[in-house]
Amino acid sequence: MKKSYLIILGLASALMANAQLPLSSSDADGYLSRGLSMFEDKNYSGCIDQLTVLKQIAPQVGVQEEADYYIALSKYKRGDADCLKALHNFIVSHPGSARRCETWFAIGDYYFINQKYGDAINAFNKVADDTFIPKSSDELIYRRAFCYLKLAEFDKAQEGFNKLKGSRKYRESAVFYAAYISYIKGDYASAEEGFNRISNTSVLKNEARYYICQIRFEDQDYSTAVSIGNSLLNVDFPQEMKAELHRVVGESEYNLGNNSRAVEMLNQYMNLCTTAPQRTSLYILGLAHYRNAEYTDAVTRLDGVTGVEDALAQSAYLYIGQAYLQTENKNAALMAFEKAYKMNFDRDVQETAFYNYAIMQSKGARVPFSNSVTVFEDFLNQFPNSQYAPHVEDYIINSYMASKDYDNALATIAKINNPSGKILKAKQNLLYRVGVREYLSGNAKRSLGYFQKADQLASYDTHIANETSFWLGETYYANRDYVKSQSNYNRYLKSGASLNQALANYGLGYALFQQKKYTSALDAFNKVLYSHKLDASHVNDAYNRIGDCYYYGRNYAKAEYYYSKKLDMSGVNSDYALYQKGFMCGLQRRHNDKIEIMDEVVRTYPNSIYAPKAVFEKAQAYIALDKNSAAENTFERLMNDYPKTVEARQGQLQLAMLLNVQGKREEARKQYKSLIRKSPSSEEGKVATEDLKVMYANDGNLKEFAQFMKSVDTSFEIDTNEMDRLTFQSAEDAYVADGVTEKLRKYVSAFPNGQQVGQAYYYLAESAYREQDVENALKYVNEALKAAPDASYSETALAIKAEILLNEQDLDAAKDALVKLHAKATTTVNRRIALSGLTRVAHYAEDSSNVIKYANELLAMSDCPKEFEEEANFYKGVAHENLGDKQEAIADYKKVDNLQSSFGAAATFRLAELYFSDGKYDSSEKLLNKIIESGTPHHYWMARAFILMSDVCKKRGDKFQAREYLESLKANYPGNEGDIFEMIDTRLKALKK
Repeated sequence: MKKSYLIILGLASALMANAQLPLSSSDADGYLSRGLSMFEDKNYSGCIDQLTVLKQIAPQVGVQEEADYYIALSKYKRGDADCLKALHNFIVSHPGSARRCETWFAIGDYYFINQKYGDAINAFNKVADDTFIPKSSDELIYRRAFCYLKLAEFDKAQEGFNKLKGSRKYRESAVFYAAYISYIKGDYASAEEGFNRISNTSVLKNEARYYICQIRFEDQDYSTAVSIGNSLLNVDFPQEMKAELHRVVGESEYNLGNNSRAVEMLNQYMNLCTTAPQRTSLYILGLAHYRNAEYTDAVTRLDGVTGVEDALAQSAYLYIGQAYLQTENKNAALMAFEKAYKMNFDRDVQETAFYNYAIMQSKGARVPFSNSVTVFEDFLNQFPNSQYAPHVEDYIINSYMASKDYDNALATIAKINNPSGKILKAKQNLLYRVGVREYLSGNAKRSLGYFQKADQLASYDTHIANETSFWLGETYYANRDYVKSQSNYNRYLKSGASLNQALANYGLGYALFQQKKYTSALDAFNKVLYSHKLDASHVNDAYNRIGDCYYYGRNYAKAEYYYSKKLDMSGVNSDYALYQKGFMCGLQRRHNDKIEIMDEVVRTYPNSIYAPKAVFEKAQAYIALDKNSAAENTFERLMNDYPKTVEARQGQLQLAMLLNVQGKREEARKQYKSLIRKSPSSEEGKVATEDLKVMYANDGNLKEFAQFMKSVDTSFEIDTNEMDRLTFQSAEDAYVADGVTEKLRKYVSAFPNGQQVGQAYYYLAESAYREQDVENALKYVNEALKAAPDASYSETALAIKAEILLNEQDLDAAKDALVKLHAKATTTVNRRIALSGLTRVAHYAEDSSNVIKYANELLAMSDCPKEFEEEANFYKGVAHENLGDKQEAIADYKKVDNLQSSFGAAATFRLAELYFSDGKYDSSEKLLNKIIESGTPHHYWMARAFILMSDVCKKRGDKFQAREYLESLKANYPGNEGDIFEMIDTRLKALKK
C-alpha cells in the first residue's frame, strides 16, 4: 500500500460565556470583570495581570478558582512555555471544579496542535461527548477520532467519524476520513464510494480524487489513473504527494505502452521523491536506460530493485547481467546472471539467466568459487525439456576446463551413473590436469594416483594418453621407481608425440642413470644435446651427466671431454664440471693438470661445496707425485680453510696416515689425537682411533692410549664388545632390506652406549619421519645427534629435526638446528635446506634483515630449484615491504610467477595489493584477474583476490559489482578462515551505508 497523506481540517477555539461585570470598579469584582473582558478581547497579557492582582486581594475559594482557570487558559492562548503546567496545576488545585472538563479539553487541544496524539487522546478521553454544547461536542469527537486515525487505531477512529455524519461542520471530513480508513484497510470499493461522495466544491475534493487515482492504479485501470492523475498534476499538494502522483501516472503510462511519457513522469518522481523510491519505478527507468544503450545508468537504477528477493528483483538481475554483457564486463555479468538463475519466481527468466550464465562461463567469466558443473546438473533436473538441454553436456565439459575447478569436476563426474564417451574423455583430461597440478605443487605421491587413473582411460584421447605417459615417467622417477619411470618414458617416445620429446629423453637418461645403465643413459642424454628444444640449463646438465656416464664406464678421457664441453657453456653446475674435469685428469695420471684445475675450482668457486673437495684431491695428487711435503701443506690448508667439513676430517686422517708412513710418528700421533678430540663419533674419528690404538700397541703402551681415550669418552673400553657390533649389523641389515625397525629398537635398548647407537637412532628417526610419526622422529633424531654429532648422517638428521621444529613453530630450536646444518653442510641439498629454513625462521620471527640475508645466499646458489627460489623471493618481498622498501618488494614479488604454488599466489596478491595502495587500480585488477583465471588451488589467496577486486570496484564507483563479489564469495567460499568472513562482512556493511 502506498504512503497516504492526511488533511488536517482545522481547529476549534475554546468558547465561553461570561457574565456582565462592572469594569471600572477597584474592588475584586472590578478586577475580575476587567480580566474577563480582556480575555474576550484576546488581550491575554492584560487578563493575566488583572487576575493576578485579584488573587492577591480576594482570597475566596471561588474567586481563586476562576482566576486560576483564566490565567492558565490565557497562558495557553498566548503560547507560554509553562501553559501546560498551568493547566495541569489548575486540575490538581481544583479537583472538583466545574471547569475541569474544559481544562482537560484545553490540555488535549495543546497536545493535538503539537501532534502528540497519544497524549491528546488521554486528555480528550477525560471529557464526555455531551459535556459541551453540540458544536463544541463535535469538535471534541472530531479531534478524538482524528487522533485515533493518526495512531492507526482505525476502528475507534471510524466509530468517531460515524458520529459526525450529521454534523454540518464535519460531515464531509467524516466521510473523507471514513473512506480513507477503508483505503488503508484495502477495502478499495468502499473507499472509492466514499471518496466519490465528496462534493466538487469541497476543500477535500482534490485529495479525494488523489486517492481515487491511487485506487484505479491498484486495480490496474491505468487509463483512468492517467486521466485523473494528469488533472491533478498542477494541484498544490505537499511534495511527497506530488512525487507519488507522478509515480502513479508514470507507471500507468508504462503499462499502457507510452514509454517516453512514463520515463518523463518517473524522472520527475525521482526528483521530487524525498524517501527511498519505489522499486517498480526504478525497474521501469532501468529498462528505459537499457533500451537506450545507457548501460551504466541502467545498472544503477536496476540495482535499486534488488534489495529483496522476488520476481521483480530476478528480472532486474537478468537485465543487469545483459547490461554488463554489453560493456564486456564478463565477471559482473556472470554474477548478475547467477543471482537471477538462483531465484525461482519466474521460470522463463530463470532459464534465460542460466543460458547466459553458461555462455559467460564458456567465455572465461568467473564467480568466486562457483561450481558451474553443479549448476549445469541442476539445470538438467529443472529444465529437462529446455531448448538448451542438448548443449548442456558440451557446456559441462567446457566449464570443467574453463573454471579449473578440477577436484569438484571429478567429484561430479563420479556421481554420473552412465557417463558418455564425451564425459569420460573429459574425465581423462581432468585427471591428467590434476596430476600435473599436484606434481608441480610438489606432491609427487598424490599426482601418481591421478596419472594412473588417467592412463586407464587412454583410449578416449590419444594426445592426453601420450602426455600422461610422459608425466608418469616424471612421477615414478620422483617416487624413486626408476624401472617404471624408464618404461613410461619409453612408451611416450615410441608414441611419436613431440611436445615433450626432449624432456622425455632427459628424464629417461636419469631413470637409466639411477639404475646404473650408463651406456643406455648415454644414448638418451646425447639425444637431449641434439634436440635443440631444451633450455641451456637442461643442456648444461646433460653434458655433466654424459661426463658422469663415461666416468662410471671408466672412459676418463671421454668424461673429461664432456665436462669441458659443459664448462664451455658456463651456467649452473660449472663448479661440479670443473671439479670432475680435474678428477678425471688425476684418474688419467695427469696429476699436475689435476692440481692446476683444483686450484681453479677453489679460486673461481671459493664458497662451493666442491672447494674443500678440490683441496683434498689436490693433496691426493701431490701424494701421487711423491710430493709429500706439498701434500702435508695442502692438508693443513684444508683443515684451516674448511674446518667443519667432512673433507677436513678426511684430510686430517690422510695427513696423519701420511706422517705415520713417513715415520713421523709423533706428528702423526698428534694429528690422530686432534681428529679424535674434534670428531670422536665420525667415521674418520673411528678410523683414527683404530690407527692410534695400533700405534700405541706397537709401542706396548695401550695404557696411555686408554687414558687418552677416557679423556675423550669416559665410556670407552679397549675391548669392544663383539656382540655390540654383531647385533647392530643384524638390525641394520633388516632395516635396509625391508624397513623393519624392531631389531633397531632392541639394539638401542640393549646397548644404550653402543658404538653404533647413533646410527641406530638415526635409522629409527628416518623411519618415524617417513611414517609421519613426528613425536618419535624428533625424539630419535635428538638421540642420534647426541650420540654422534659428527657422524655422516648428522647433516640429514639436522635437516629432519629442523623441518619438524619449523612445522611445530618452535623457532628458536629450529634456528639452532639450521645454523648447525648450515655450518656443516657438505652437499648442495643440505645447504639449500639450511638456508631455506633459516629464511623461513627469520620470516616467522619478523626479522626482515636476516630474511634478506639468508634468502640472498640461497638464491646465489648456482642450482637453486624453482620452488626454493619462489619461497626465498616471496619472503624477501615481505621483508622489503616490512622495511618500507616498496620498490624492492615489487621486484621480489614479480620473480614469483607461479600461481599454482602457494608462494606464487601469495606474491601475486601482495603485488596487486601494493598497486592498489598506490592507486594503480588497472595494474591491481590485471593481477587479480590473473589469480582468478589461474584456477590456483590455494583458496585463501583466491578469496583475498576477490575481496580486493571488490575494493577496486568500489573505488571506481561500481557498488553493484563490489557488493556482488563479496556476497558471492560469502556464499561459495569453501574455507573456514575467520579473517576472510570478517573482511567480507566489514565491507558489506560499509557498502550498505
